[in-house]
Amino acid sequence: MKKSLMLLFLVFLFSTVFSQEDGTIIFYDDPYQFCKYTITQDKITISNEDSGTTEEIERSKFFVGEDKFYHYINKNNEEHIILFYNNGYVYYFPLNEIKTEDSKEFDSWLESYKKRIDENDSYFPFMEFEAKYSASSELKENTTIYVAKNLGTCFLPPDSKGDNSIWNPGHKPWVEGVKGHGINEYIKLKTQGPFSKLKIINGYVDFTRRDLYKKNSRVKTFLVKDLDNNIEFEVSLKDEVYIQDIKLEKPTTNMILYIKDVYKGDKWADTCVTSLVPSY
Repeated sequence: MKKSLMLLFLVFLFSTVFSQEDGTIIFYDDPYQFCKYTITQDKITISNEDSGTTEEIERSKFFVGEDKFYHYINKNNEEHIILFYNNGYVYYFPLNEIKTEDSKEFDSWLESYKKRIDENDSYFPFMEFEAKYSASSELKENTTIYVAKNLGTCFLPPDSKGDNSIWNPGHKPWVEGVKGHGINEYIKLKTQGPFSKLKIINGYVDFTRRDLYKKNSRVKTFLVKDLDNNIEFEVSLKDEVYIQDIKLEKPTTNMILYIKDVYKGDKWADTCVTSLVPSY
């Protein structure tokens, strides 16, 4: 597939990012970690560790927008949507490359690729733990069912032409299917191997329809029950679009997450979760 078409939806994979207690965010914008970004409350410092030079730009160039997505405007005045997690990878979505128009060539490739993945039941990172998802309810709208399995299909496996996973542009979230905000509805996750944390993308996240995040409800609080170890606890999620970690007290293979509170949608009550994947 042509590179230009891949860029319509390709998730740009860079190095690790972490968030310190004082709110500082550090990440690199290239895989060789030459250019280091340190974002504090006051400024953005860009350090080129190859040339040894440093420059500063306004802190306002990195912000959470009204859409609850993270925005970054680089020194060339190019705006990006950033998907990051507090101990994971950084993904860039250049706004000038996020398209809503259909591309027949891209769609044809995507359908054949997804068919192959479906036949082998090998989504990423769904395949690593052989995770099985179920839920107390699933929303059905016409011919679309927002099934629990969607929680493991947010990213497609690495393409044969590269090592990076890519965002699945056809991905749909899981949506509870009862009247109201889905309080006490649950997601059940069972894996073949033990995992020690969960990585969650809250709400309805679609980079070509960012309005869907706020229009639908998002989880504010989960009651998490670890069935293997007979442990339960509550976890609060931020109302922002990034990959949040749910750390477990002990490794497990069997878990249920109950919705206990939500951030109410501006238009619909339906509570959505885009991705929920096990991790080490």
